[in-house]
Amino acid sequence: MAKNYIGRAIIYVRVSTDDQADNYSIDSQIAACRKYAEENSFSVIAVLQDVMSGAKLDRPGLTQARELIRQKHTDVLIVYCSDRLTRSLAHSLLLRDEFKAAGAVVHFVTKGQSQDTPEGNLFESIESAFAEYERLKIAERMARGRKAALEKGKALCGHAPPFGYRYTDIGVLTVDDEEADVVRNIYDWYLREELGAPRIIERLAALQIPSPADRRAYNLKPKSKRGNSQWCATTVLHILRNEVYKGLYLFKLAGETIVVSVPPIVDSIVWEAVAQKRDGRRKYSKRNANHLYLLRGRVRCGKCGAACTGTVINGSKAWARRYYLCLRKYHSTMYIGENGRCDIPGF
Repeated sequence: MAKNYIGRAIIYVRVSTDDQADNYSIDSQIAACRKYAEENSFSVIAVLQDVMSGAKLDRPGLTQARELIRQKHTDVLIVYCSDRLTRSLAHSLLLRDEFKAAGAVVHFVTKGQSQDTPEGNLFESIESAFAEYERLKIAERMARGRKAALEKGKALCGHAPPFGYRYTDIGVLTVDDEEADVVRNIYDWYLREELGAPRIIERLAALQIPSPADRRAYNLKPKSKRGNSQWCATTVLHILRNEVYKGLYLFKLAGETIVVSVPPIVDSIVWEAVAQKRDGRRKYSKRNANHLYLLRGRVRCGKCGAACTGTVINGSKAWARRYYLCLRKYHSTMYIGENGRCDIPGF
């Protein structure tokens, strides 16, 4: 393309992880692309970026770039190198045809304009195939390294530790005494005092015990930070059925389950007793309703947004009426929260 041609250009940059984004990789790509645009007399109208795997085609930044190209708002797409655009051969071929149909040309900082010739298409396909191969090899090496670490008794620091545990400096799970006391109390309340998840939540709230999300909020990046999170039944039940608390940390990796021995928080006999009680409660739970509600668990209140559950009026009558009701309107304080009861009209 001639130097004196003024074309509208979009810059697209990508990294795979937040760490790469924080290490100026994004900025360096943008700087190199801007320099390339200036050297080739392109007018940059947009700079788009993604922080996600190149194996995915559905990326916000790339989707926006494709839409601008489809609407013919740009003539040129500038990318630092081909693997920043995609690491999939199939996606590479799809994007190539899509850009060609819209009349847009792709420029790579590392090798210049993409050549729409049999030889150029062949070499780009080979390059995309190698990028995909490299991605798969990286994933394989990482999986192999994780498996070796797990087999040596180390957990993966890239994953949040289970509630009640923390990581040591060498990536081994150790008991967090303060959180472990909460776990033992939950097991004791469930087994000895026969409290269900709703009553356990009420007691945790009364004791002002922070939820796992609250305790770990300071470890999250600002854009992901969540605070003032309440205990919920899902969290309590997960604690009651997680085998890590009897000393067995089950880790699924590449279709294989690896068991890592960790310090137990509750005795295995207590854990098994809780498991038996949990199975019995599930068997005779009122949730095993005699009536089928197709939208149970999928309907939310149009007034307050809370979950709805199925119920019936005069269930033994031929003219019984089945409907969905708002949990925040009718049920205990565990569903009501700080916003009070829902004022949606009801029966």
